Amino acid sequence: LIPDELSERFKYALYLDADIIINDQLDFDSHALNNHTIAAIKDSISDVLAPKRNLPAYFNAGIMLINVSRWRQKDSLSKLLVHKPAFTLFAEQELLNEVFEGDWQEIDSRFNYPANKLLLTMNGYKMKNGGRPAIIHYLGGIKPWKLWVRGSFLYWNFIWQTPNKWRIL
Repeated sequence: LIPDELSERFKYALYLDADIIINDQLDFDSHALNNHTIAAIKDSISDVLAPKRNLPAYFNAGIMLINVSRWRQKDSLSKLLVHKPAFTLFAEQELLNEVFEGDWQEIDSRFNYPANKLLLTMNGYKMKNGGRPAIIHYLGGIKPWKLWVRGSFLYWNFIWQTPNKWRIL
């Protein structure tokens, strides 16, 4: 619903799951989406999921940069509301991958980096390639507010800085 609720002056909308941490400046200026409706990262298990779903590739829908005007031009909301996905294992992600097949652009994994792949170094959390993740995503059912997982310290560090920290603890 997000793109349809925005005024015409917005070019892009950024969708973010709730189980993420913004860990660096977000700069999506280099991702021109003129020819695609969505920009997202290729899911870490795309090589397994895509062939089973007869898709060329499979994206993770936890973080999506949406081209608002193209969304409207393609009447995306109507398509999403009527489409019945063949698979339902990953809920709306299955639906989005089917409806936007071939209409999404892959972006760098630093914009949706899985917390379970983080490496803790003397200079903080890093990606396996040594880079700094811009968005850390706590994928799957194990969340840092339920169990201690890789990246939990970072999550709790941010919680401790909030004015409502005592309500959470």
